[in-house]
Amino acid sequence: MNLGTFGNMAANGGSVCDFYANSSVFITGGTGFLGKVLIEKLLRSCRKIDKIYVLLRGTTNKTAQERLEDLSHEVLFEKVRQDDPNIMKKLIPVNGDLTLPNLGMNNEDYSLIVKNVSIVFHAAASIRFNLKIKEALHCNVEGTKKVIELCHKARCIKAFVHISTAYSNTDKTFVKEEVYPAPENLDKIYEIIRQNEDDTEADDLTSSRPNTYTYAKAVAEYEVLRNHGSIPTAIIRPSIVTPIWRDPTPGWLDKWSGGTPIIFGLCKGLLRCLDTQPSNVIDFIPADIAVNLSIVAAAKCHVDTPKVKVYNCCSGPTNPMTFKMLSDYCHENSIKHGLHWFPYPKIFLSTNRVFLKIVRLVLQFLPLFLADIWLKIRGKQPRFVKMLEKLTKVEKTLHFFIKNQWQFENHNVEALISTLSPSDRVQFPCDPSEICWKTHFEDYCLGIDKYLMNTSIKSANINSGMYK
Repeated sequence: MNLGTFGNMAANGGSVCDFYANSSVFITGGTGFLGKVLIEKLLRSCRKIDKIYVLLRGTTNKTAQERLEDLSHEVLFEKVRQDDPNIMKKLIPVNGDLTLPNLGMNNEDYSLIVKNVSIVFHAAASIRFNLKIKEALHCNVEGTKKVIELCHKARCIKAFVHISTAYSNTDKTFVKEEVYPAPENLDKIYEIIRQNEDDTEADDLTSSRPNTYTYAKAVAEYEVLRNHGSIPTAIIRPSIVTPIWRDPTPGWLDKWSGGTPIIFGLCKGLLRCLDTQPSNVIDFIPADIAVNLSIVAAAKCHVDTPKVKVYNCCSGPTNPMTFKMLSDYCHENSIKHGLHWFPYPKIFLSTNRVFLKIVRLVLQFLPLFLADIWLKIRGKQPRFVKMLEKLTKVEKTLHFFIKNQWQFENHNVEALISTLSPSDRVQFPCDPSEICWKTHFEDYCLGIDKYLMNTSIKSANINSGMYK
């Protein structure tokens, strides 16, 4: 480490944990996958943190308080609860809604946040791919603007971290760590939407993107750039988020989202092929790396320039994984741990349409169809063809990301990691080059069976995004 690095550390006031000591944090999206991992990590590693306010929307069945209690009793929080039974008292539920004025908070709660909070993590977003453009903008752009408004009112704001996605700029093959101009001026976008109630031309707005989710996230990033003012701000762009890599529970995940249904289908022998080149890089990033990078970025950005710092939180630049590696790991673990439901779960990777049609018919559909007939004969409910239909919809939804690949710049990530002390590197590991993909995917495959198999594949959200 050079002297300049030591100088930066000194200017930053010590360790990452020191930055959070006696400070209060406000989190949106706390019930999402990354949100939960973020909350757990802050409680476990930043013990001197004052309060963590979590924006939650009450439902018809449960209040915000009840939802937070449910969250805190999940398996993910077992270790931190055992270490300190009173630590969960630091979590404060705030009833609200990202789409409403003042984030749906009452005046008392809003004033409390403005007075006490100094660090804000905005992780909430609608990750549905098939939303109408107006709905996607309403949540992912207008919600982001409301969070920034709160940051401007906060009396002691030290850092604002916006969780975006590495796929907000899929119109580019090489994605730099910078905020690109929005696809279109926001006012013009709304004008086009107002003039086209049938959404025909409005949908044409997103023609440069695979879906309205990535389009809205690109617009949201630009709004962060335009409106952050003097607030120290960082944008984190995770790629396809996988389960926890290291702590506290390797392989933990809680949702059928992102690429998980595909991994499930490959391991079980339900899916036998993917439309892609074996050498194509698929960019995965474990949830804890994305969270650790976010925590570190907040601690460092307050001493940086007023410029918004962008971090492409991706594995491709330093530790790439190909689809060939992915298929090999799924096949290996399927056999090793007996995860497969059908014999010899071989996976074929090709872009030849004729070949893929043959494989899908002979090796994919036919065995499942015959298995369903056998279930009927035995008086049981057929299920495999329905599972295949569900998985096929997921595959079609993600086809754009399976078929294509991108290169992501990571200079800012590397520079950020270089500022960390040895102890912070151990406490907040965020270097993708350290991942052993073989071990991680064994945990991933086993994690699906351990944490998700009590939830039917039928409940999988086929419109899930890449990182939430």
